[in-house]
Parts: sequence; C-alpha cells; structure tokens
Amino acid sequence: MNFRMFPGAFCLSSLLLLPVAAQAQACKAIEGRWTGTMTRDGQSPTALSMDITAGCDASWSLPNQCRLTDVDGGHAKYHCSRGSVGTVRMSKSSLTWRNTETGPMHGFYTISVRR
Repeated sequence: MNFRMFPGAFCLSSLLLLPVAAQAQACKAIEGRWTGTMTRDGQSPTALSMDITAGCDASWSLPNQCRLTDVDGGHAKYHCSRGSVGTVRMSKSSLTWRNTETGPMHGFYTISVRR
C-alpha cells in the first residue's frame, strides 16, 4: 500500500511544480534592461528604464518595486510596492504594462518598454 501511494504523491508533486517551472522560464526570457515611457491619462509621456530579474522582480527608474505573477509567456499580472496592480502584455522585444486593477482609484497609466 505504501508503495502505491509514493508514485501517486510523486506525480502530484510534479504537477504542482510544473507551473512554477514554466513561470521561471518565462521570466528568464524577459530578464534584463528595458527602456521606454510611462504615460498617465492626460499627461505627457515620462521616460523610464526597468530592470527585470529571472526571479520575476522588476525595478523601475521611477522608484517602484514590482513582482510579476501568473507569467505565461504572453501575459502576466503585477503588484508593485507603491500599490499598483495590473497586467503586462509581453513579446520578445516589448512589454506593455497597464494598471488595470488600480487605475479606477489612482488614474490609469500605460508603460511601454523595449529592449
């Protein structure tokens, strides 16, 4: 009986780790320095740079620390130290961040960055 439980437990733990491994691989693909602009509703664009780690952490030149979650290669969610929460659309050479969750409370912005 114990022998039968072990393979089942191994398969279950492997399935639980699969999303973590996929997210780590997706974050590694966008790791590095990105530059572009942040545009707030009704304001002129502001230049910024962003560094993203393979661990899914992002630091902006406008002081903010963010964490990417639910990274699937084409989209992600983010949560920042200054309270912003939103989505990221990703491609090989560009990222577009939008504060879709907190925009109604604090004003919407869009960040467009390239490698």
